[in-house]
Amino acid sequence: MKRGPPCSSATSRGHVFCSFLALVLRKELEDRLAAAGHRFEWADIVQDLERLSETEIEQHGKRYILRNTAPGCAGPVLRTLDIALPPLIRCAQPPPTPPPRPKSRRRPRRRSANARTASTNALI
Repeated sequence: MKRGPPCSSATSRGHVFCSFLALVLRKELEDRLAAAGHRFEWADIVQDLERLSETEIEQHGKRYILRNTAPGCAGPVLRTLDIALPPLIRCAQPPPTPPPRPKSRRRPRRRSANARTASTNALI
């Protein structure tokens, strides 16, 4: 029998924490589904959520993302959790960048009434 390297204490604690968190989240999901009147098997929930998919296509130089409809119990599960699915078809192109704004032309500064002006008369 081959033994792997010994796990550190921190690794074991992290694994226990993640396992506990997964159980708490699963229980919360099952409670919310029961409150909404849904009774789904855990294996069906996992399978239907894994079947959600998106496909990126290109047509006439434009890219689109297509999503399948939520299969089986995936739709009711996501609605119960208030998770909105993206639209079935959406454009994958980034929105066009706005043109650069022209530099604003400022008015020249007015001189203060108290400012001294240099005399242009050489005799003064």
